[in-house]
This record gives sequence, C-alpha cells and structure tokens, in this order.
Amino acid sequence: MGTHPGVVGVRSWTLPEIAAVRRMADQPRWQIAAALDRTERAVVEITKRHGITLTGPFRGRWPDATVSRVVALRQRGRSVAAIHEATGVPVGTVRHWLYSGYRRAA
Repeated sequence: MGTHPGVVGVRSWTLPEIAAVRRMADQPRWQIAAALDRTERAVVEITKRHGITLTGPFRGRWPDATVSRVVALRQRGRSVAAIHEATGVPVGTVRHWLYSGYRRAA
C-alpha cells in the first residue's frame, strides 16, 4: 500500500479501489467510504480526479419524497433519531430540515 512521503495518515488509492468506486457510484458516498475504509471527503476527491459521477441519493439534494417523509414522520411525533433510522437521512440533515425552517424550492 502506497503512502504519500512526509504526510502522516494519507494512503494512495489503488486501482482496485478506484474500480470499486466506479462500480458503487450509484450508492451514497458514505456507504462507498465505509466499504473502502476511506473518508467521504477522500471519495469525493477521487471521483473528481478520475471523472467519476456519483449518482447516489446524496449528490447535493435528497429527493422531495424523502424530505416530505421526514416532515410527516416528525408530525406523527417521531424523534430525530427514529426518523434517521427510518429514512437513512443523517441526523444533522434531519435537524436542519426540521429546526431551521428549511423549505425546498418548488
């Protein structure tokens, strides 16, 4: 496994890892990162460097149906943690949508 000289904790991407990113491009970037023992930031950077387009659900926007489901679950009294478990939306995103008055543009 290659490392970058003089940089602690950084390891080079291998060709099999890059191929795996290409195969998993339709999955959320956090799942790709977990599968490859990398950070989400590292996954984003390698996709930019190799021209890989991520098409998973967290590509800048969640589907409107997901946002609506989060709001509906909250209206039914579900906790932020329970909403996260039911939808897969990160806790911080759920909080942002619910507590900041977030409204998706139509």
